[in-house]
Amino acid sequence: MVPSPGARRQFGFSAAPPTDRASFHAEVAALVSRLRAALFGDEVPQNEALAVLARLTPIDAQGRPREARDVRLRELNEWGVAFEHPAPLADRRALVSVESPRYGAIAAEVELSWCRYNEGGRYTSGGRFVQMTDRS
Repeated sequence: MVPSPGARRQFGFSAAPPTDRASFHAEVAALVSRLRAALFGDEVPQNEALAVLARLTPIDAQGRPREARDVRLRELNEWGVAFEHPAPLADRRALVSVESPRYGAIAAEVELSWCRYNEGGRYTSGGRFVQMTDRS
């Protein structure tokens, strides 16, 4: 379920950062709920780790995308996302996109705020949603 490089989202969601964070989180919560239902139905409880493939595109300090890589989502909720990856990330912003057969590619810009090393040479990182976007 990794988004194809040219895929675009196919639902009504503003790409501009909202001025009201509560409204933004409510929109994201509704989107996350629909995405979880599309990907898993009723099979995955809210508090269980996901294990869904996604595409991560780091964004440098000038806003330019770097090379995209596949990651495994571990958590997705209205506040942010956590994902597992094989190497440390140097950038503090990234575009995370997931593809759903029902909703198309859903992409969000994320401000990365933490990283944890896991046994076996893998990392788990996460952060908060900054904005939904049309870039994927």
